[in-house]
Amino acid sequence: MNIARPLQIIATLAAIVAVALGIGTYTHPTLINIHMLFGLLVTLALLTVAIIAVVTSGLRRMGAIGIIYALILPIFGYTQQMILLVTSIG
Repeated sequence: MNIARPLQIIATLAAIVAVALGIGTYTHPTLINIHMLFGLLVTLALLTVAIIAVVTSGLRRMGAIGIIYALILPIFGYTQQMILLVTSIG
């Protein structure tokens, strides 16, 4: 069985939930922890699919880009709160 397809489905569903919860954090700040959990799930699924792509002969470059993106995504997520604070102050 191909493991990449179920991981893509999980990542897509988790991304939809993470975006919905991210939008919901404006009115309900208590959703931030659940939003972070789904964001982590998206990142781990993306990283797994990217690693599978790296070991596949025709998808090495796309897999490398996916790994770099999966490493940048949590950094942006953690700094996003400060970005929002700076833009609302200035």
